[in-house]
Amino acid sequence: MEMLKNLMETITGMGATAILPLVIFILGLVFRMKPGAGIKSGITVGIGFIGLGLVVGLLNSSLQPAIEYYSKVRSGFTVADIGWPAVGADAWVAPFAALVIPVGIVLNLILVRLKLTKTLNVDIWNYMRFLVPGALAYFVFDSFIIGFSVAVALSIAALFIGDLIAPRWQKYYGLEGRTCTTMIHIGWTLPFAWVVNKIIDYIPGLNKLDVDLNRVQKRLGVFGEPA
Repeated sequence: MEMLKNLMETITGMGATAILPLVIFILGLVFRMKPGAGIKSGITVGIGFIGLGLVVGLLNSSLQPAIEYYSKVRSGFTVADIGWPAVGADAWVAPFAALVIPVGIVLNLILVRLKLTKTLNVDIWNYMRFLVPGALAYFVFDSFIIGFSVAVALSIAALFIGDLIAPRWQKYYGLEGRTCTTMIHIGWTLPFAWVVNKIIDYIPGLNKLDVDLNRVQKRLGVFGEPA
Protein backbone atom coordinates (compact mmCIF):
# COMPACT_ATOMS: atom_id res chain seq x y z
CA MET A 1 0.00 0.00 0.00
CA GLU A 2 2.89 2.36 0.73
CA MET A 3 4.24 1.73 -2.77
CA LEU A 4 0.80 2.48 -4.26
CA LYS A 5 0.57 5.64 -2.18
CA ASN A 6 3.98 6.83 -3.40
CA LEU A 7 2.98 6.13 -7.00
CA MET A 8 -0.26 8.10 -6.64
CA GLU A 9 1.54 11.00 -4.95
CA THR A 10 4.03 11.11 -7.82
CA ILE A 11 1.22 11.27 -10.37
CA THR A 12 -0.87 13.81 -8.45
CA GLY A 13 2.27 15.86 -7.82
CA MET A 14 2.09 16.87 -11.48
CA GLY A 15 -1.00 18.90 -10.63
CA ALA A 16 -4.56 19.06 -11.91
CA THR A 17 -3.48 20.57 -15.23
CA ALA A 18 -1.63 17.33 -15.99
CA ILE A 19 -3.87 14.76 -14.29
CA LEU A 20 -7.28 15.67 -15.65
CA PRO A 21 -6.18 15.95 -19.32
CA LEU A 22 -4.58 12.52 -18.98
CA VAL A 23 -7.79 11.07 -17.49
CA ILE A 24 -9.91 12.68 -20.24
CA PHE A 25 -7.59 11.28 -22.92
CA ILE A 26 -7.75 7.74 -21.50
CA LEU A 27 -11.53 7.91 -21.16
CA GLY A 28 -11.75 9.15 -24.74
CA LEU A 29 -9.89 6.05 -25.91
CA VAL A 30 -12.14 3.83 -23.79
CA PHE A 31 -15.20 5.35 -25.46
CA ARG A 32 -13.58 4.86 -28.88
CA MET A 33 -12.65 8.43 -29.67
CA LYS A 34 -9.88 8.94 -32.19
CA PRO A 35 -6.53 9.51 -30.42
CA GLY A 36 -6.22 12.97 -31.97
CA ALA A 37 -9.66 14.01 -30.71
CA GLY A 38 -8.86 12.57 -27.27
CA ILE A 39 -5.61 14.52 -27.07
CA LYS A 40 -7.38 17.71 -28.16
CA SER A 41 -10.08 17.23 -25.51
CA GLY A 42 -7.48 16.64 -22.80
CA ILE A 43 -5.44 19.67 -23.81
CA THR A 44 -8.58 21.85 -23.82
CA VAL A 45 -9.34 20.82 -20.24
CA GLY A 46 -5.73 21.50 -19.25
CA ILE A 47 -5.86 24.98 -20.76
CA GLY A 48 -9.05 25.64 -18.80
CA PHE A 49 -7.30 24.70 -15.56
CA ILE A 50 -4.36 26.97 -16.37
CA GLY A 51 -6.78 29.85 -16.99
CA LEU A 52 -8.55 29.09 -13.74
CA GLY A 53 -5.24 29.10 -11.89
CA LEU A 54 -4.29 32.46 -13.39
CA VAL A 55 -7.60 34.05 -12.37
CA VAL A 56 -7.39 32.67 -8.83
CA GLY A 57 -3.77 33.80 -8.54
CA LEU A 58 -4.72 37.31 -9.67
CA LEU A 59 -7.58 37.39 -7.18
CA ASN A 60 -5.33 36.30 -4.33
CA SER A 61 -2.62 38.82 -5.17
CA SER A 62 -5.23 41.60 -5.32
CA LEU A 63 -6.72 40.70 -1.94
CA GLN A 64 -3.45 39.89 -0.18
CA PRO A 65 -2.71 43.47 1.01
CA ALA A 66 -6.12 43.65 2.73
CA ILE A 67 -5.67 40.20 4.28
CA GLU A 68 -2.21 41.12 5.59
CA TYR A 69 -3.53 44.39 7.04
CA TYR A 70 -6.31 42.70 9.00
CA SER A 71 -3.93 39.96 10.10
CA LYS A 72 -1.64 42.57 11.66
CA VAL A 73 -4.44 44.34 13.52
CA ARG A 74 -5.88 40.93 14.49
CA SER A 75 -9.45 41.81 13.60
CA GLY A 76 -11.69 41.86 10.57
CA PHE A 77 -11.38 39.51 7.63
CA THR A 78 -8.29 37.34 7.45
CA VAL A 79 -9.55 34.56 5.15
CA ALA A 80 -10.41 34.87 1.46
CA ASP A 81 -13.16 32.63 0.09
CA ILE A 82 -12.19 32.02 -3.54
CA GLY A 83 -15.21 29.85 -4.34
CA TRP A 84 -15.81 26.38 -5.70
CA PRO A 85 -13.76 26.60 -8.95
CA ALA A 86 -10.51 26.87 -7.01
CA VAL A 87 -11.61 24.24 -4.49
CA GLY A 88 -12.52 21.96 -7.39
CA ALA A 89 -9.09 22.42 -8.92
CA ASP A 90 -7.36 21.78 -5.59
CA ALA A 91 -9.36 18.56 -5.14
CA TRP A 92 -7.54 16.98 -8.06
CA VAL A 93 -4.20 17.19 -6.28
CA ALA A 94 -5.32 14.93 -3.43
CA PRO A 95 -2.83 12.03 -3.18
CA PHE A 96 -5.51 9.50 -4.21
CA ALA A 97 -7.27 11.59 -6.90
CA ALA A 98 -5.80 9.68 -9.83
CA LEU A 99 -6.89 6.37 -8.28
CA VAL A 100 -10.45 7.34 -7.31
CA ILE A 101 -11.62 7.92 -10.89
CA PRO A 102 -10.71 4.52 -12.43
CA VAL A 103 -11.83 2.67 -9.29
CA GLY A 104 -15.12 4.60 -9.24
CA ILE A 105 -15.74 3.91 -12.93
CA VAL A 106 -14.96 0.19 -12.61
CA LEU A 107 -17.22 -0.19 -9.56
CA ASN A 108 -19.94 1.75 -11.39
CA LEU A 109 -19.75 -0.63 -14.37
CA ILE A 110 -19.85 -3.66 -12.07
CA LEU A 111 -22.94 -2.34 -10.23
CA VAL A 112 -24.68 -1.63 -13.54
CA ARG A 113 -23.74 -5.10 -14.80
CA LEU A 114 -25.15 -6.67 -11.64
CA LYS A 115 -28.29 -4.52 -12.07
CA LEU A 116 -27.83 -3.00 -8.61
CA THR A 117 -28.01 0.46 -10.15
CA LYS A 118 -29.20 1.92 -13.44
CA THR A 119 -27.05 5.05 -13.21
CA LEU A 120 -23.82 5.34 -15.19
CA ASN A 121 -21.88 8.38 -13.98
CA VAL A 122 -20.01 9.98 -16.89
CA ASP A 123 -19.61 13.38 -15.18
CA ILE A 124 -15.86 13.16 -14.57
CA TRP A 125 -15.41 16.85 -13.69
CA ASN A 126 -17.83 16.51 -10.80
CA TYR A 127 -15.76 13.73 -9.26
CA MET A 128 -14.36 16.72 -7.39
CA ARG A 129 -17.56 16.53 -5.26
CA PHE A 130 -16.24 13.20 -3.96
CA LEU A 131 -12.59 14.23 -3.83
CA VAL A 132 -13.11 17.32 -1.64
CA PRO A 133 -14.66 15.39 1.31
CA GLY A 134 -12.07 12.66 0.70
CA ALA A 135 -9.27 15.21 0.89
CA LEU A 136 -10.71 16.66 4.11
CA ALA A 137 -10.85 13.16 5.62
CA TYR A 138 -7.26 12.57 4.49
CA PHE A 139 -5.96 15.72 6.22
CA VAL A 140 -8.06 15.24 9.37
CA PHE A 141 -7.11 11.58 9.92
CA ASP A 142 -3.76 11.66 8.09
CA SER A 143 -4.81 8.44 6.36
CA PHE A 144 -4.59 7.66 2.65
CA ILE A 145 -7.00 4.73 3.09
CA ILE A 146 -9.68 6.79 4.89
CA GLY A 147 -9.52 9.64 2.37
CA PHE A 148 -9.64 7.25 -0.57
CA SER A 149 -12.50 5.23 0.98
CA VAL A 150 -14.59 8.36 1.65
CA ALA A 151 -14.22 9.55 -1.95
CA VAL A 152 -15.09 6.12 -3.43
CA ALA A 153 -18.02 5.63 -1.03
CA LEU A 154 -19.49 8.97 -2.09
CA SER A 155 -19.09 8.09 -5.77
CA ILE A 156 -21.12 4.91 -5.14
CA ALA A 157 -23.73 6.70 -2.99
CA ALA A 158 -24.31 9.17 -5.84
CA LEU A 159 -25.36 6.29 -8.10
CA PHE A 160 -28.10 5.08 -5.76
CA ILE A 161 -29.34 8.62 -5.08
CA GLY A 162 -29.33 9.16 -8.84
CA ASP A 163 -31.59 6.12 -9.22
CA LEU A 164 -33.89 7.48 -6.52
CA ILE A 165 -34.40 10.93 -8.04
CA ALA A 166 -34.39 9.80 -11.68
CA PRO A 167 -38.20 9.62 -12.22
CA ARG A 168 -38.82 13.14 -10.87
CA TRP A 169 -35.70 14.53 -12.58
CA GLN A 170 -36.75 13.14 -15.98
CA LYS A 171 -40.34 14.37 -15.61
CA TYR A 172 -39.36 17.91 -14.59
CA TYR A 173 -36.61 18.48 -17.17
CA GLY A 174 -38.05 16.28 -19.92
CA LEU A 175 -34.78 14.35 -20.15
CA GLU A 176 -35.63 10.71 -20.68
CA GLY A 177 -33.04 8.26 -19.37
CA ARG A 178 -31.10 10.97 -17.49
CA THR A 179 -30.45 11.77 -13.84
CA CYS A 180 -28.06 13.82 -11.67
CA THR A 181 -24.99 12.57 -9.81
CA THR A 182 -23.63 15.92 -8.60
CA MET A 183 -23.40 15.18 -4.88
CA ILE A 184 -23.71 18.74 -3.59
CA HIS A 185 -27.11 19.06 -5.30
CA ILE A 186 -28.61 15.60 -4.76
CA GLY A 187 -27.14 15.21 -1.27
CA TRP A 188 -27.89 18.68 0.10
CA THR A 189 -29.74 21.15 -2.17
CA LEU A 190 -32.45 18.74 -3.33
CA PRO A 191 -33.38 17.38 0.15
CA PHE A 192 -33.36 20.94 1.56
CA ALA A 193 -35.64 22.18 -1.23
CA TRP A 194 -37.95 19.20 -0.72
CA VAL A 195 -38.31 19.95 3.01
CA VAL A 196 -38.93 23.67 2.35
CA ASN A 197 -41.60 22.79 -0.23
CA LYS A 198 -43.32 20.48 2.27
CA ILE A 199 -43.35 23.26 4.89
CA ILE A 200 -44.82 25.73 2.37
CA ASP A 201 -47.58 23.20 1.55
CA TYR A 202 -48.86 23.57 5.14
CA ILE A 203 -48.87 27.39 5.23
CA PRO A 204 -52.34 28.78 4.38
CA GLY A 205 -52.29 31.33 1.59
CA LEU A 206 -48.68 30.71 0.69
CA ASN A 207 -49.48 27.18 -0.45
CA LYS A 208 -51.94 28.64 -2.99
CA LEU A 209 -49.37 31.00 -4.52
CA ASP A 210 -48.18 29.83 -7.92
CA VAL A 211 -44.73 31.28 -8.54
CA ASP A 212 -43.63 30.40 -12.05
CA LEU A 213 -40.21 31.50 -13.32
CA ASN A 214 -41.59 32.38 -16.76
CA ARG A 215 -44.29 34.59 -15.22
CA VAL A 216 -41.75 36.34 -13.01
CA GLN A 217 -39.54 37.07 -16.02
CA LYS A 218 -42.50 38.53 -17.94
CA ARG A 219 -43.45 40.79 -15.04
CA LEU A 220 -39.88 42.03 -14.57
CA GLY A 221 -39.39 42.60 -18.27
CA VAL A 222 -35.79 43.07 -19.30
CA PHE A 223 -34.65 42.71 -15.66
CA GLY A 224 -36.10 39.19 -15.62
CA GLU A 225 -33.82 37.99 -18.41
CA PRO A 226 -31.19 35.47 -17.26
CA ALA A 227 -28.46 37.53 -18.96
